[in-house]
Amino acid sequence: MNNKTEFRVMKDIKRLFVENRWGILVFAETSKKHKDFENDVKIGDDIYQLKYITNTDLNYIRHQKARHTKEKVIFVKDYLNRKDADEMIKENINFIDTAGNAFIKNNRIHIEITGKRKELFETIMIVREKMTPAAVKLNFLLLRDPNAINKPYRQLAKDAGIGFGGVTKIFEDLKRNNYIVVMNGKKILTNTRKLFDKWVEGYLQNLNHKIILGNYKFGKAWTEFKGVNKTEAKWGGEVAAYKLGGNIKPAELTLYIDQNYYDELIKTNMLLKEANGNVLLKNKFWNFEDKGDMVDAMIVYVDLIGNGNQRDEEAAKLIYETHIAKHLR
Repeated sequence: MNNKTEFRVMKDIKRLFVENRWGILVFAETSKKHKDFENDVKIGDDIYQLKYITNTDLNYIRHQKARHTKEKVIFVKDYLNRKDADEMIKENINFIDTAGNAFIKNNRIHIEITGKRKELFETIMIVREKMTPAAVKLNFLLLRDPNAINKPYRQLAKDAGIGFGGVTKIFEDLKRNNYIVVMNGKKILTNTRKLFDKWVEGYLQNLNHKIILGNYKFGKAWTEFKGVNKTEAKWGGEVAAYKLGGNIKPAELTLYIDQNYYDELIKTNMLLKEANGNVLLKNKFWNFEDKGDMVDAMIVYVDLIGNGNQRDEEAAKLIYETHIAKHLR
């Protein structure tokens, strides 16, 4: 367990299962199928992992679903209001809370209970420290290249595109939350799987909207788009996913560009400003050199999760499994 609140919530949920609150017979699963096997339950013939969450942002939930591609998951929260519950039901996401609200659906079971009031059970609200845009940028650099953690702070600030003063505070936060350990005088990035989850959440909530430059219309096939290169303009989103083997036919074009290249790219491709256009231009916020004409797989992943549709979510799962998971621990 990560904290006392999580322990309490999970304990309450298990108590509700024991009390048969939802009219289903549940057995604790003792096999070590998952890392947190003590949170597995068996409902009928299916084993579900109880996954504690404190955030009900749908982009974050979609990311958690993509992370658990091989397991059946029931998301657990201290309390879900009616709006959040309805949104999760609409997306067919299993959940339960300590007030007794629940949505569990499989081939044999369909439980849907919403509207139960929070006051029915004692709950303790917690405040989560959100990852700032600067932290999102620096953590992207570190997750992409863990060896960079021992570079001088001034170099890290330049590469991540943030102020020098911010690096010290971000590193202090990483140490305090056990993401950095020191061995033989060298810093080592650890718990990267958990850090990646928090980075995805921070990117989608606190950075993504700040780097959008605009939507445009492009009337030709994506293969005819000109000006994409190794430095000023790189593919993200569906095109990058296609190039990475994401089993998706690109319909929306996402590009990360240097702002100095903005006017030239628009002119070269005769892009027309349109609110719902098929081209989304974003600011390439990092300053380090990277190879190829597309962004890192982590950026591709959050682009797809942020789009909020099923085809992109399926592609995101594949990108995570083939290009990201093997680098995390």
